[in-house]
Amino acid sequence: MLHGGLGNQLFQFAAALGVTEFSDPGQVRLVSYGSEWGPDHPDVTSLAGIPVEYPNRFMRSTLPGVAVHESWKDSVSVLLSQMWGSRASVRLIRQDDPFAGRIEITSGTKEVVLDGFFQHRDWWLDSWQQVARIIDSHRPEGVDAIRAEGRTAVKLRRSDYLGRGIVLPDGYYLNALELLDVRDCEVVVVCEEADYVAHFATILAKRGCIAIAPERITGNANVDDFWNLAAARRQVLANSSYCWWAAAVAEVAGSAASVADLAAVTYPTPWLPNAWSTGPMPDMGIPGWVAVPTGFE
Repeated sequence: MLHGGLGNQLFQFAAALGVTEFSDPGQVRLVSYGSEWGPDHPDVTSLAGIPVEYPNRFMRSTLPGVAVHESWKDSVSVLLSQMWGSRASVRLIRQDDPFAGRIEITSGTKEVVLDGFFQHRDWWLDSWQQVARIIDSHRPEGVDAIRAEGRTAVKLRRSDYLGRGIVLPDGYYLNALELLDVRDCEVVVVCEEADYVAHFATILAKRGCIAIAPERITGNANVDDFWNLAAARRQVLANSSYCWWAAAVAEVAGSAASVADLAAVTYPTPWLPNAWSTGPMPDMGIPGWVAVPTGFE
């Protein structure tokens, strides 16, 4: 079951790949009740060509956890799917905590239904590269030319984070820029708030840098923002799964080119204030990325 925006969906796809025996995309069925972000926001299909199904009545009645209360019939479907799932050795793994650790699949399980966000590294550590390569194989024309320039990009996440107290402080970005030795250059700034971009330009100026807007590649600003990040060689991440996957794509693209082209990435730690997880907030970094403290607890 897919939930949330593009980054969330990709973590769910990575988790699903991780529980298949051979990480075979052909053994994964992604189902969704539609986009939560509107038609212009990218999802796993529009960005990476990964097919998604809308759950039909048969699926809702045979796979536990798929039926939702769109009508009274779904109550019947829930009961039928629980009975059928038990008989057919179908296991439902539902996680309300997006950062909960991996649950091992017991022997005898023939099919698994995942319902959650699955952002703990144990769910994606063995599958993130495969997902990133699938995304990169669908890169639009123009991305390779941007990559050749060896750009630096910064993602600033604001909007809904402002009222929730999870916006990263300016100090995080200054420390990250210093660790990546970003100075005296242009920096692509991806942010939904023009006023804050102007403020961030003053931060960049302290290092002799100039803020520039993302290039328009496809005509869809949300898609273009993703590929501007994925085309950068140095990246400063916000605590956003959207830019996390852009950096992952940059990592596999650099690995395919040469060691010299490996992406240099900083990421926040802790990723978020620990408001969801019952245990410690997991480290969201891919091996080789540089952790930068946020001050979150």
